[in-house]
Amino acid sequence: MANNNTPFKIRGFSYSDAKIEFNGVDLPGVTAFDLPEVNTKNNNYGLGVNPVSRSSGIKEYNGSMDMDFDTQKLLRGFSPTGKMTDIPPGVLVLSLEAVDGSKEIVTYPFFQFNATGISGSQGDENLVQSIDVIYGGYVQSSF
Repeated sequence: MANNNTPFKIRGFSYSDAKIEFNGVDLPGVTAFDLPEVNTKNNNYGLGVNPVSRSSGIKEYNGSMDMDFDTQKLLRGFSPTGKMTDIPPGVLVLSLEAVDGSKEIVTYPFFQFNATGISGSQGDENLVQSIDVIYGGYVQSSF
């Protein structure tokens, strides 16, 4: 029996297709992002040793973004105190646009920054810091 290869029918997205905005302002210095949805699930037991059902608990929306110092400086303009941790909840929009024109838009409401800072070492050409973030879920759209 011969194996037939399936031709590519989808176009995957890559990091170079990403654009991130916070409250409508482009954040060009974001070098990495990790924005997971974690849903607690547990097996429920009755008689015997095997689970008889599964429960689903809360969803947690905590992540991180790596960004350069200039982008942090830009974001501090949203803060009444000049600190990223004091920026009121906003909307983060992650858009992905492929070469073929297809788009994915992910909107993260109630987005806030839990940390701020700067780190570097000898030889660094760009000062990038990982910033912890929290948000209130997300909405994903395809075009």
